[in-house]
Amino acid sequence: MLEEICDTTDCDDAQAVSQALYEQVTDTLRDKIDDGSFAISVQQQASASGVNALLSAAVDSSDFSEVVTVLLGLLSRWYPAWTVTDAFCKNDGNEPQYMSLIPNQYILSNREDCCSRFFSFALAECLGTTAVSSRYYPSWAHDGNADVKCLNDGDAPSYMTSDSSWLYDNIEDC
Repeated sequence: MLEEICDTTDCDDAQAVSQALYEQVTDTLRDKIDDGSFAISVQQQASASGVNALLSAAVDSSDFSEVVTVLLGLLSRWYPAWTVTDAFCKNDGNEPQYMSLIPNQYILSNREDCCSRFFSFALAECLGTTAVSSRYYPSWAHDGNADVKCLNDGDAPSYMTSDSSWLYDNIEDC
């Protein structure tokens, strides 16, 4: 597909290539929807992934929670957001085009995998699971005070909460 695009587009212009690729994929998808082959493919994938069996069981039990979970997992597209205001993983469908062009590098099916891959240094914050710790941590000089002291106020820096070797059960050990 890229070879075809490069025959008609300057392949040194990433924006032009990505736009041409987007248009070609969109046109192909529209053709597949119009001729019915897209629906057949979706049915085959649903059968192969076990969604059909889950759906049958859900109809019998009137509990669709497992089906919804599986379907959302298939539709979920998590990507790293590397901006000052939006650090961490998002799934709003607004990933940059370069990420969409090479999804195996940037797009993951769940938040946990995205956070582990791109934000392992701040995993708890990325996952939104930062918990207040009642453990003691060294509080370096602050507020003009040169003394180092240990606190257990739940405000330990993220580098300490992500590495428990900084946290202590009692003030003496700290």
